[in-house]
Amino acid sequence: MDKELVELFCKLVSIPSPSGKEREVLNYVKSRLSKLGIASHFDDAGSKVGSDSGNLIAKLGSGKPSLLFMAHVDTVEDGKRRIKPVIKGNVIRSDGETILGSDDKAGVAALLGAIKAIRSLDKLPSITCAFSVREEAGIMGANYLGVTENVDYAFDVDGSNPPGLFINKALGNLAFELEIKGKESHAAADPEGGRNAIKAAAIMVAQLKLGRGASGSTLNIGKISGGKANNIIPGKAVLTGELRAYKKTDMEKDFKALEKAAQHACMITGCTYKLRRESYDAPLNVPEKGRIVSLSKAAAASAGLRFTLKTIRGTIQASALAARGYDVLGLSKGGKHAHSTDECIGVKELADTRNLIVELVKQSKKF
Repeated sequence: MDKELVELFCKLVSIPSPSGKEREVLNYVKSRLSKLGIASHFDDAGSKVGSDSGNLIAKLGSGKPSLLFMAHVDTVEDGKRRIKPVIKGNVIRSDGETILGSDDKAGVAALLGAIKAIRSLDKLPSITCAFSVREEAGIMGANYLGVTENVDYAFDVDGSNPPGLFINKALGNLAFELEIKGKESHAAADPEGGRNAIKAAAIMVAQLKLGRGASGSTLNIGKISGGKANNIIPGKAVLTGELRAYKKTDMEKDFKALEKAAQHACMITGCTYKLRRESYDAPLNVPEKGRIVSLSKAAAASAGLRFTLKTIRGTIQASALAARGYDVLGLSKGGKHAHSTDECIGVKELADTRNLIVELVKQSKKF
């Protein structure tokens, strides 16, 4: 058993860090880095995403190529009860009263362990390590990561698949709000004088193809609200939802279809509409024959791990790096039953993830 790595992971999960309150655990990470002789600093993402901390960024090495590793420190627990990790055999889990927090403190521990292992290597490439905030809230401090340098290869250390599996395709996410305005009128005394905003919303939704499309994209209307009373023609309806797709062009195509449906419904009912984009996460779509894939395959082989690429039906933090034009993959760190009291991770998974990061650094000089 890798005692030091296990103790580090257990310490990390014992520090509460619900999304938006990450400062305490990041202060600990910063102190660990300082003991290794590595300076780090906070960016200003905290004020933009509603956290008590920005992302923590550390840098080492100065050669080529340039690499970026990222792991998020926030978890889904509320922080009211500290997590108590329990080690049984070669598996770590909580005491059953809380989650464990291996999502994503296993990634944080593996990255810190890798930093310790590589810091004294000769001719290190340029390495940026980012410990990010607010991933679990979907707001993603990674969207405001204070890194301006060029990055050749980026890895988002997260995901519950076995180490050696890399995510090259993930859905982008465009959240929207549609406001339909009609005209209020008494539903019995003067129904002809009103313009029913909920009717317009119903006509619009009936035109849309909700659910999964042929390309894997999805469209969902998640919430509809409107109206004041049973005897009043509703003068306003608000619909919120999201579009997801593996390509930005598909997202834009679906957004245009949404707007076309709104235009048609309002033409029929005499209502008007406003369609707003609320948030956007870029899709992740890395070719299977890309350079970063070749690097990852070589590193996995050197670490004694089975290399796999995977497309997921979800949106991940790596997308924020893809939006910057970085060549990026999701790097899985293992674990099971995330976000539940059954959550657990194997000690070997922690060590394998650390070793894989080390090999990515070593092998990068060949690519």
